Amino acid sequence: MASRPAAAGRSAVVARAGRRAPVVAASDLPPKVDELIATAKDTWEETENKPTVISAAGITLIALTALDAILTRLNGIPFLPFILQSVGTIYTGYFIYRYLLFKPDREELLSKVDDLKGKIF
Repeated sequence: MASRPAAAGRSAVVARAGRRAPVVAASDLPPKVDELIATAKDTWEETENKPTVISAAGITLIALTALDAILTRLNGIPFLPFILQSVGTIYTGYFIYRYLLFKPDREELLSKVDDLKGKIF
């Protein structure tokens, strides 16, 4: 088995690290991306309470990180993932039987969703 000299490996890494990533010009982006960027800029400019938005984003990031840690820890407990998966599967089956299987039940579900939309909006 032939081995490469260590110096050759280091020089290749240094040569790659010295290069800069290619910069994409704004005109090279697809129109949909340009539209999304313009919408984001406009929305940010219209936002009156920028510190609140930044704080909410930071708190959301911290909460997601904490939730990930909690779920990772729970996933390590023996049999708990299987139990939670079983509960989810049973409830999904119940929901399908209760609301999706028959037409009157689907109509009932749609009316409940419409009522909830009316309360929210």
